[in-house]
Amino acid sequence: MAFGIRPSIPNKYNVLFIICDDLNDTVNGMGGHPQAKTPAIDRLIKQGVKFTNGHCNAPICGPSRASLWTGLYPSVNGYYGYKQQANHWRKFPAMTKAVTMMEHFKANGYNVYGTGKVFHNGHEDNSVFTTDPFKDSKTGPSSFGPVPWDGISFHSYGKPSGAGHPDMPPGYKDNYWGSFGSLERIPEVKNFNGWMGDWLGKEGDKKTESWRFNYKDKNNRDLMPDEISADFICDTLNDKHDKPFFMVCGINRPHVPRYAPQEFFDLFPLDSIKLPPYKKNDLVDCAQILFKDPDTGKKDYQSKALPSLLAAGEKTVKGGEYWWKKWIQSYLACTAFADHQIGKMLSALEKSHYKENTIIIVTGDHGYHMGEKDHMNKTTIWEEVTRVPYIIKAPGISKEGCTCDHPVSLIDLYPTLIDLCGLPEEPNKKGNKLTLDGYSLKSFLENPEKGFWSGPDVVLNHLHGRKEIPQNTPSPISANHHSVRSRQYRYTLCSDGTEELYDHNTDPNEWTNLALNKIYTTIKSDLKNKLEVLLNKSKKKRETWLAN
Repeated sequence: MAFGIRPSIPNKYNVLFIICDDLNDTVNGMGGHPQAKTPAIDRLIKQGVKFTNGHCNAPICGPSRASLWTGLYPSVNGYYGYKQQANHWRKFPAMTKAVTMMEHFKANGYNVYGTGKVFHNGHEDNSVFTTDPFKDSKTGPSSFGPVPWDGISFHSYGKPSGAGHPDMPPGYKDNYWGSFGSLERIPEVKNFNGWMGDWLGKEGDKKTESWRFNYKDKNNRDLMPDEISADFICDTLNDKHDKPFFMVCGINRPHVPRYAPQEFFDLFPLDSIKLPPYKKNDLVDCAQILFKDPDTGKKDYQSKALPSLLAAGEKTVKGGEYWWKKWIQSYLACTAFADHQIGKMLSALEKSHYKENTIIIVTGDHGYHMGEKDHMNKTTIWEEVTRVPYIIKAPGISKEGCTCDHPVSLIDLYPTLIDLCGLPEEPNKKGNKLTLDGYSLKSFLENPEKGFWSGPDVVLNHLHGRKEIPQNTPSPISANHHSVRSRQYRYTLCSDGTEELYDHNTDPNEWTNLALNKIYTTIKSDLKNKLEVLLNKSKKKRETWLAN
């Protein structure tokens, strides 16, 4: 059996880790949107193990990725995501000296490559890689472009500031984050006609042409960031390696603003688009602190997302529902685009010398609402945002085409890879001294239905609360919201003591909060106890670390 150039460390697996930004369960076989078309991911599912109850540990980019790469819960490191952009994960005491997954592999004889959105934008630590992605022109950038631009607006750090697409309805024309559409719809905004790529020029360069993303037609255009990343991985897989490798590819799509080539929109004719399950006034029985400011009683912008889009759409000839369908179409199109890049990487691996000894992981940093509970975003603690695609193929270990429904989360990937690749179990012995919070999934890969699991029978989700936290300061556990998901139930305890309970056997859409239903008192009490055990463990871990 050909393995290419033999690794210098014998019996070591290679790793190809693919993480998509804002990708919910809109994936073939995951039970999300029924019209999803993700043939590449589906191909991988048939080769490996699909975890249908896989979740993130924080429903927002910064803390989710920091937790994933360091193997520490937000309840341990204190980084829940409050004002995430102003709070760099490396400046939190527990993570300053944390040995990331990539660093652990690098320290144990691996060449570590990264491309695309691996860390949250602006929070990169490229020292974890063998080669710096910022200095390699072949790697794809962490960018949501190309985007419309007015030709004159720049950020304070010297890069162009994107604009909303002029095709959007009134109220959305100036909404950079809310815009979506096909690359074929070349925008014209004030002084600039065309697309802008914020990765193309150099910071501080004020020449508009330095930032132009070329688009003549589908056959004559620049590559998008995710396409560059996929090509980099393909080229690297085609190289000869004298050491085992760890490759991580961060796909930017389907993060907003959602633009993709027309061919991916064509997969989803607008008149056939199905809206997601929706219940009017669904938020009535939910914990109000999750979407309302307790001081003013006003709803957050997130819970106004769908009503705002519908209202803006009603001002157009097509109407509000038309624009909701356009939004859904763009999410499906960008997901299909992301899947296409994954397909290129999987095909390159299959043609390489490393097919038989490379572990593949495909997942997302968190899910995303598509209108459920009036949300069209992340940063909630409901199912559509905590649940992520979660597929692992480990040659010679994982069962082909099998499903595991045991609750697992992103925190478990670090110890799983350590176990599969035979790395030292405590990466932080020379770092922050903290043990990893997750558990190896190896037994579930070997026996998806009855694998022995030393971890908990629930997964732990974290969501930042409303209490103001000083910059780069660990947030108190009590100031935040937490949820546990078992095979059947989700229980949530908010910072103000309010609760939610959902039975997924009878209510997969989480439409009926059972927290005040006396019939479920025992079940709620059991789940609350499981939550408190996990949080108390995090608290003790924090206190022990601080004492030392």
